[in-house]
Amino acid sequence: MMGILLIGNIKRKGAVLIMVIMAHSAVLLGFAFSPWFGLSLLLVAMLGFLDSLSVMIRLTTFQVLSPEDMRGRVMSVVFIFGLTGDSMGGAYQGFLTDLIGPRYSLAIGAILAGLFAIGVALLWKTVRQYKE
Repeated sequence: MMGILLIGNIKRKGAVLIMVIMAHSAVLLGFAFSPWFGLSLLLVAMLGFLDSLSVMIRLTTFQVLSPEDMRGRVMSVVFIFGLTGDSMGGAYQGFLTDLIGPRYSLAIGAILAGLFAIGVALLWKTVRQYKE
């Protein structure tokens, strides 16, 4: 939490969000194949930091872009999708883990998230260039 407070106001939120998701993917891929417990702990801490940074950027952006009279409704939908998305992702991840094991399941998830971020960066100019 302190690391995020030290960052301050991020001006190029779209580009930073894409970079954070790509970094998250790379760190998750490293964690999937980490042979040492100490390295794994460091990578998990980095995942927590990157996840917090991603959530902070997304929630701030939704709140700033929402009309004041709709802000509560918009944030309700954002939180519902966030909670159900995590549950659905966990179900798919569990299914894949059962088929191929945790290491490769995590690696596939990391690669797919990284490819998604690259796709958004290349194809969705509005997100890439979003500034506040």
